[in-house]
Amino acid sequence: MVADATRQLRHDFFTAGGDDAVWLAGVLAADGCISTDRKRWHLAQSGDHGRSLIERARALTNHHLVVGVHRPQAGRPSHAITAHSPEMVRDLEDRYGIVPRKTVSYRWPDLPAASRRPFLRGYVDGDGCVGIYPTPQGNPMLHLSLVGTPDFIDGAMGTIPAAGRRRRIERCVALAEARYNGRHAWAAATWLYADEHLFRGRKWQVFRRYAALLANDPPRWHRGPQAGGHLPGQLKWQAGTGDRSLP
Repeated sequence: MVADATRQLRHDFFTAGGDDAVWLAGVLAADGCISTDRKRWHLAQSGDHGRSLIERARALTNHHLVVGVHRPQAGRPSHAITAHSPEMVRDLEDRYGIVPRKTVSYRWPDLPAASRRPFLRGYVDGDGCVGIYPTPQGNPMLHLSLVGTPDFIDGAMGTIPAAGRRRRIERCVALAEARYNGRHAWAAATWLYADEHLFRGRKWQVFRRYAALLANDPPRWHRGPQAGGHLPGQLKWQAGTGDRSLP
């Protein structure tokens, strides 16, 4: 049965390309694992959002093997899949630079311009953060962040058309973080989630909830053309535009 399920995998999924393949490559770059023998890739995600992302990955790759579930005593259950496919692993390395033990060595890949947004969307969906937090004045504020090697973060921040802050991770000097808050997070998320045909998970839902808040009562920093970003109903961005420097 395992052999039959392995044969049914779309081994040419990353070869064929397309936005869904680029998105899933971004997910795996952020939170996937390549076996040291380069024959399998593994992906684990937690909670209901994680399960929906896992199911999307399974549907895209025609994955019919079991979904492993780990239920810790505290915290959310973790859902995991493994795909036995040297072909997929080879494409992930050749096209995206995804290799075993990549956490502290992964560099920004050389991607065509059209692939950068779906790749980064997958990266954020895989292991980024999108949330809404109150300011000291009680206003809702959008936050978006992602973590990677300094080289990767520099490449990502040079691509996202918004002004963010870069910082080193104190507990791991080999990693850095890109952080976007308020109108800068709105500009980044508006660009990142512009493609409606890609996976819509919990982080996309947070972005849409923030869009609804802005439509009803935008904070002062979102009002007027000088605020940066676009209000709901004006969600069209072009890659490569936008101010990347903080005031």
